[in-house]
Amino acid sequence: AATPSLTSILNGILIGNYLPPEALVALGFVVPVNALLGSLSLIISSGARVFCGRFIGRGEIKKLDYAFTASLISLAVMGAVLTLVLLLAAGPIAVLLGVEGASAAATAEYLRGLAIGIIPMMMLPCLMVFLQMGNEYNYAMVSSVVLAGMGLVCGLLNVKVFDGGVFGMGVATSLSQWITVAFLVF
Repeated sequence: AATPSLTSILNGILIGNYLPPEALVALGFVVPVNALLGSLSLIISSGARVFCGRFIGRGEIKKLDYAFTASLISLAVMGAVLTLVLLLAAGPIAVLLGVEGASAAATAEYLRGLAIGIIPMMMLPCLMVFLQMGNEYNYAMVSSVVLAGMGLVCGLLNVKVFDGGVFGMGVATSLSQWITVAFLVF
């Protein structure tokens, strides 16, 4: 739970030191979107935990496999739909959030960059739930370090090497999430 907050703080430090002020404003205005996405993922992940706990208690391991698969597929489909929504409607969403002027354009760019990583963002909490259910707490902890570390590395590469601006910071966050999901799955 603390990892997304740490990642957001690191993004804030990088954006505040290397990008124009409207980029930092964009980071702030995107918080409700991130909270909504996180809440949707948490609802499905929590429900999966309850179902799986029941299946484990009853010894119905096959149903446990189905619940795990159904949870991840649901999150991936929901993530794909939300990715399209954010990619196609980033500007109107920024205005809906109350942003104006140059900050609205920066917020829309940041949303587009973040949209690329919605699928893994939605899946990570569910993967963590199943790791914890399998008593793989160390693996879950390492994956949190991978997420934060890759967020920092990708963010630094964005501002120091690629000059990707606020869109690049969103992409950096997205890449760190994709890398972390790959770490967990493989």
